[in-house]
Amino acid sequence: MTNIQEKKKTRGGKLPDSLHISEQVGMKLRGLRKAHKLSIRALAERSRLSINTLSLIENGKTSPSVSTLSLLAQSLGVDITAFFETEHPHKRVSYQRAGERQQLIFSGTNGKTEQRLAAPGI
Repeated sequence: MTNIQEKKKTRGGKLPDSLHISEQVGMKLRGLRKAHKLSIRALAERSRLSINTLSLIENGKTSPSVSTLSLLAQSLGVDITAFFETEHPHKRVSYQRAGERQQLIFSGTNGKTEQRLAAPGI
């Protein structure tokens, strides 16, 4: 991964929403190519696209056509939707029965006591 890509990524490897779609597709293409341990030259040979075209796509300088994305997807053995998928962080779900949730009791500065439900794991 290049320094430019690292700067554009946010925590957890998620692509920021502010990137233009052609930049997102280009970064996905580069990631898929590297995951398959292919050089840009090897992918160019497999897909019958020029190295220059692949470089422009990977750097977000051009927006590939559907037919180009289809060729790339076939060459990488992935579905065309792989270029548009985003990573979603997995959220942990915790189930607690009514009345079993831990409660925290606070004494306010005004002398009143407040009772609040605590988040799971606290």
